[in-house]
Amino acid sequence: YSFEKFRVDYFLTLILPFVNIMFFFILYDLFIQYLDKDNIESCVKSIYVVILSTLGICILQYFDLSQFFVILDNQPTKGLNNPVGGFIGQPTQLASMLGMLSPVLLYRKSRESFLALCLLVIVLFTITGTTKGDTSLSGIIVLFMSSGFYLFFTDRKLFIRCFLMALLFGIFTLIIPRYEFSRFTSHHGRLEVWQYYWDITAKQFITGYGLGSVMVQSQFSPRPLAK
Repeated sequence: YSFEKFRVDYFLTLILPFVNIMFFFILYDLFIQYLDKDNIESCVKSIYVVILSTLGICILQYFDLSQFFVILDNQPTKGLNNPVGGFIGQPTQLASMLGMLSPVLLYRKSRESFLALCLLVIVLFTITGTTKGDTSLSGIIVLFMSSGFYLFFTDRKLFIRCFLMALLFGIFTLIIPRYEFSRFTSHHGRLEVWQYYWDITAKQFITGYGLGSVMVQSQFSPRPLAK
């Protein structure tokens, strides 16, 4: 048992878990004490602009008309199955971010926001998968959870309607022959990875293990390259 291994274990188990919750309390304190209603509205408008800009560049990237990271790398899409990465550079992380920000479009309650939400759903279902042209299952899950959580507390009737539509869509995908939705329903090994990390996460569900812990634990997972 080397000193290096002891140092890593000590760092991960005692220090990093509290870093996550410390940042949570700092951000919570900032939001509560220093933001008033006008500041929050300004933040929402800024996030709205970011969403529209990201959706726009995603569409351009899909047609190979705009690769943002060419500024940093002369071969930005080398080795990538999908060049659609927005400003983040990684399709599945981009999809999760868009799904997480969907309540902002619901909050604004305007025709433009509704059209932007429709475009966001189309982007998640068509071009932000791991492979170009595939569906981003993780992004759709985050979209349903984030939007559902928001609507549950703000518009219960709309929440019920959306829930029923999602339920009908789920039943529809089960009735139609599997080959029609093979790319949508195939997990490509993700269930193994999720199960592995879920067992680890459940032990410290609130604080987590801290930044960098996935890189350490991934080498012991069923699929070490899935980080």
